[in-house]
Amino acid sequence: MVMDKKYDIFISHASEDKDAIVRPMATILERMSVRVWYDEFSLQPGDSLTASIDRGLQESKYGLVVLSKAFLAKKWTDYEYRSLMTREIDGERVILPLWYDVTKEDVKSFSLYLADIMALPISRANFGKIVPAILKKVRPEIYQELRMRGVLRKAVAEGTPKLAKMSEIKSATTKHSKLTKQQLIRSKAVYYGIGKHLNKTFYDYVDQYELDVVPERELQSWEIMNACYLEMLEHHSDATVRDREDYFKVLLALSIGYSELTGVQLSDGEIDELVALWKENYYEF
Repeated sequence: MVMDKKYDIFISHASEDKDAIVRPMATILERMSVRVWYDEFSLQPGDSLTASIDRGLQESKYGLVVLSKAFLAKKWTDYEYRSLMTREIDGERVILPLWYDVTKEDVKSFSLYLADIMALPISRANFGKIVPAILKKVRPEIYQELRMRGVLRKAVAEGTPKLAKMSEIKSATTKHSKLTKQQLIRSKAVYYGIGKHLNKTFYDYVDQYELDVVPERELQSWEIMNACYLEMLEHHSDATVRDREDYFKVLLALSIGYSELTGVQLSDGEIDELVALWKENYYEF
């Protein structure tokens, strides 16, 4: 079984492939709330490399093996691979191979077993296809949630906007995630800035993130809003309490793609300035 593990995935790789492939891919997976065992994320000063790798293998649901020419020549990666193979022999399907600039003949010379497993070719150019494929296997609920968001975005783009009554909107009640220490610190920075306009306690604010399947995406959106908000205050140090509340309303509307505003008393110039700040600071998740 692959349940009750501390990590979703262990990434076995050669150090030569770290900069080009492994670190960027691991970072993307982490941002999507996948729990990754990867040496730069997981090893602490003074840790035994052997003991840490053993622990990572034992505590991970799946092993992502980045097969490259450098990998096939390494003893350390051979050790990790054989540890994963032990679990495969015991009946678990835990190895997820990625082929990085290698041929089937290259892989056959290393392992006939691996050569027969369905593998995905990987490069920096196709992360957009590889990451969803990994999610579908190791965290299907996140994959499904992202897929549904894509369907929703398409439906909204093709449909006719309609305002819903607040009484008809139901909030999620089941927590899907738990913020990491780093995410908690980042959420504090947002909360004590623009987040104060929510009139919630910090703990209620954190709960809203943890109700989301992918809290990193929600946190990113609020960080962008907060950056715009603080920059706006820097440009308008004389802003009144009402002005600040209106800054918040405009930025919130921009974050959800809603173009109509009511009850905002800012000048057209101030709204244009907020829109310009949003465009300057926004980036895709």
